[in-house]
Amino acid sequence: MKIDKETKKAVIFVGIVGLICISASVLSGCGTSIKGQGPTGPAGASVIGPQGSVGATGAQGMGAGILSVNEVNACSGNGGVEITTFLDPTNTGVYHSGDAITSTSLVCNGSQGSTGSNGQNGTSSTTTLTAATTNQCAAGGYILTVTNGSTSASNTVCNGLVGNTGSSGTNGTNGTNGTNGTSCSVTAVQASTVAPNGGSLLTCGSTQSLVLNGSVGPTGSVGATGPAGSPGTLVTPVQFCPGVSSYPSEFNEIAFCIGGNLWGVYSANGGFMTEVLPGTWGSDGINASCNFTVGPNCTISNN
Repeated sequence: MKIDKETKKAVIFVGIVGLICISASVLSGCGTSIKGQGPTGPAGASVIGPQGSVGATGAQGMGAGILSVNEVNACSGNGGVEITTFLDPTNTGVYHSGDAITSTSLVCNGSQGSTGSNGQNGTSSTTTLTAATTNQCAAGGYILTVTNGSTSASNTVCNGLVGNTGSSGTNGTNGTNGTNGTSCSVTAVQASTVAPNGGSLLTCGSTQSLVLNGSVGPTGSVGATGPAGSPGTLVTPVQFCPGVSSYPSEFNEIAFCIGGNLWGVYSANGGFMTEVLPGTWGSDGINASCNFTVGPNCTISNN
């Protein structure tokens, strides 16, 4: 048996006390005649035992599953959803017959609210576009008028003026003459064993090069649809003499309404396209002549 140093000290101490008692017993009787208590001995050494072995792996735990079922006729006809939680021994999230159900709750849909009151009727707005005068826009333009009930507001949009011509730049220095090149010619080559898809023969002086056409590649995939274009300007044909029958028995003159302005062919001085401004005009169509008045927004009336 192994005895540490502290234990040896305790044994020696007990032995000495024992000898003292034996000697004292001869004189006056040992044991009850010794008074007082000796000092407490030092604490024994702390020894940590070896670590135990790892325990066996426990059984796989069970997950929690949630099952929701629509209940159309539940909740006084408003319908709802029945939510069921269950223990999922397979950990798949799928309920199987026999799985332990832990809770069942019914979540009802709210009842339909009452119909709100009608909103206030809006005010109809109209927009007109007329040509600006030279006093309003020196380079031409338009007047945009928006009418909302009894209130109207107009904005003038003028074309920009032509800027001044910039000064001419200084002439650059002449470059040096290049070396004379070699005259080349290109001759088409028909398809053959040498050029299965045909090609071209490039001749430059005494040097010839055969350029072969490549084979037709596979059809590429359809590209992405491009962005929508900006809205175009509406162009509407307008007959100068309303009510007059048309071609082939008669040749009516027709103008085009573009952006609220009327454009037609003015037959004097050889004929040219011009804007037909509001006012009274005459049409000399073959078997279809008349006098007419042009109003705002390309309106035509007979005189």
